[in-house]
Amino acid sequence: MPDVLGDLLDQSLRVVLCGTAVGTASARAGAYYAHKQNKFWRILHETGLTPELLQPHQYRDLLRYRIGLTDFVKTHSGMDHQLPLPELRQSARARLRATIAACRPRFLAAGACPGHPRLACSTKDVDARHKAGHDAES
Repeated sequence: MPDVLGDLLDQSLRVVLCGTAVGTASARAGAYYAHKQNKFWRILHETGLTPELLQPHQYRDLLRYRIGLTDFVKTHSGMDHQLPLPELRQSARARLRATIAACRPRFLAAGACPGHPRLACSTKDVDARHKAGHDAES
């Protein structure tokens, strides 16, 4: 099954922001965090992660600021309770682990995964050698 919305990843990223899955509005728009009430873009700007307020259609511009985007579930969209998480959990964890190992960001920020009882993913999913390698660079 193809991804609803492709990852926004590259080498040398400061952080990869990981959501649960693309929302319905984002899937329709073909852009991350596209719902008109979503505060994601405003928060990125207000916290200084982006020097300008970006709009959802500008999501690819995040790479200029060394910020990447991915989702735990790539093949479905919607709200958490609409996702078939029990069937996807193992494959989604494996995909996320491989994705993060390949692009090796400095940090992985999972907005919905940690502590989410239906996802059961944790920071242990990130390769410990990867973390140790970045600690040495600091």
